[in-house]
Amino acid sequence: MKKKVAVIALICVVFVLLAILAGYMILTRGGSYVKSKSDYSSDNTIYFLQNDPQWADEQLGNSSFMMAGSGCLTTCIATELLMQHIQVPEMQNVTESDSGTAITPGSLNEFFSKQGVYDSEGNIQWTELEKALSVQVVKLKSDGLTHYKLDTLLSEGVFPIAYVRVNGNGNYHFVLIIGSKDGEYFCMDPLNENKDAVPLSRFGDKIYSIRYITEKTT
Repeated sequence: MKKKVAVIALICVVFVLLAILAGYMILTRGGSYVKSKSDYSSDNTIYFLQNDPQWADEQLGNSSFMMAGSGCLTTCIATELLMQHIQVPEMQNVTESDSGTAITPGSLNEFFSKQGVYDSEGNIQWTELEKALSVQVVKLKSDGLTHYKLDTLLSEGVFPIAYVRVNGNGNYHFVLIIGSKDGEYFCMDPLNENKDAVPLSRFGDKIYSIRYITEKTT
C-alpha cells in the first residue's frame, strides 16, 4: 500500500514539474537571443524615468493608465528623439523642464495625448505617431533580428527600442538600446532608479521586437 502511494505521489510530482516546464516554455517562447560583436558607446546618453514625479501621475491620453506604470515606451521614444537629435517643430514652444530640454517623457506624453497618438487603452498607434512627429518608424520582428542589424544601427547613431521581458520571463517592457561592450548590449531602462546603463542580460538577452525612429525622407 505504501509503495502504491509513493508511486502515485511520484507521478503527481512529475506532472507538476511538467506543468511548470510547459508554463515556462509558454512564457519564454518567441524572441531572439542576441549578443553584440562590436563595441559602441554614445557621447550624449540620456536617462529618463517613467515614474519621475514630474510626470508619473499623468494619464496616457484618455486611458486609465499612467506614466508611472505604463509609460516605458513613451519614455524610450523621448530619449531616442533627443539622442538622435530629431527635431519636433511642433514641440519647440513647450516650456522647458528641469532637464533643460523641451522634449521630456512628460511633454511628449502631453503632445501625444493632444495629437490622438494613444488608443483608449493607452497604447501608441504608430501611424498616428509618425504623423504627429513627422518621422518614420521601422519595426523588426524577432525572426529578422540579428546582432549585425543592431550593431549597424548603433554604428549609425540610431538607438532602437527593444521589446523585452523583465528578468527574461516577467512582464513585457520597453528599453532603449544605447550601446554595447564585450559582447553585451546595454540599455536605458525607464525603471532603473540608478539612471545608468543596464545590460540586456538583465532581460535574458532576449528581444521580441525592435522599433527605431528615423527622420522622414523627402
